[in-house]
Amino acid sequence: MGRDHPDGTLKTIVVNVTTESPVGAANPAPIPLPATQVDNSSVDLITTSSSSKQTVVTRTVSAGKIGRLEDIEVDCDNWSVARFSVAIGGVYLFEDKRLQNPFSLLFYGRRLSPATVVKIEVLSDGATSITAWGAIIMGEEG
Repeated sequence: MGRDHPDGTLKTIVVNVTTESPVGAANPAPIPLPATQVDNSSVDLITTSSSSKQTVVTRTVSAGKIGRLEDIEVDCDNWSVARFSVAIGGVYLFEDKRLQNPFSLLFYGRRLSPATVVKIEVLSDGATSITAWGAIIMGEEG
C-alpha cells in the first residue's frame, strides 16, 4: 500500500483468490516426517595462545543421515586478539576474522548432506592466551 491519493490517504485494493485443483488431479502427497530425529549439537571451549588455527568445536553429519543446521555461536574472553574461522563442508564462511562481541549465525534448519563437517576455529597472536567458546546447534534425520 502507498499513499496514492492527492490528499495523502491510502488507496485500498481487495483481491479475492479462489484456487481449485484440476478435475482428476490428485492432492499432493504430504511431506513425510523423518523416521528418527536426533540431536547432534556440541558446545566446547579451548584455551590457546597459538598463532595457528585451533579447532574449538566440530560436528560431522552421520553417514546415511541428513543434517539440520540451526545455529553457530561463538564467544571469547579477549576479542582484540582472537581471530575466528567458520567452515561448513570445507568452505569457509569467513576466515581469521576479528570480531567485536559474541554472535550467532542462524541457519533455520538448513539441510546438510551426510558426512558434512561443520567447524569453528580460533587463533591468537602467538603470545596472548585466549579462551574461546563455540556451539554448533544441529540435528539429524533419517
